[in-house]
Amino acid sequence: MHIPFVSDALYRRKLRRELINAAHHDYYRALNENEALHAELRALREQSTQVLKAGADMMAENTAITQAALDLANAFAKSGSAFDIAPSLTCFEVDAMARLFAAVGRTDLARKWLEDHATEDTEAAYLHGIDDDGKPIDLDDYLVTLAA
Repeated sequence: MHIPFVSDALYRRKLRRELINAAHHDYYRALNENEALHAELRALREQSTQVLKAGADMMAENTAITQAALDLANAFAKSGSAFDIAPSLTCFEVDAMARLFAAVGRTDLARKWLEDHATEDTEAAYLHGIDDDGKPIDLDDYLVTLAA
């Protein structure tokens, strides 16, 4: 038997229940997605914290290395050090010293070491002043290439 008023009310109640169930389903699905996004965000925050800590450690290490290089440059900046020591070193060794001095901003000292090293070079062995084509090299250009 079909009673129109009761049947419509039952049908509306059924639709309301389906709508509520669908809303609950969407709500809980959104909560699950939100929870997953928060977990991903926590993981990303942890990773960024680790990267920041590693960067801070690296900067502290670089600061210590730079300070040690500056200390070395200051120790070898004494008036006679370059003149006494540089001529007895190989070109490769003097280049390494000059590169270090130029890297910490002491191009004046790098220039001095290169110049004092070259005092003992014969013209044929003068590595620092001649390029591959036999043309003279500007010492400032050479220092720029060492510091790069």
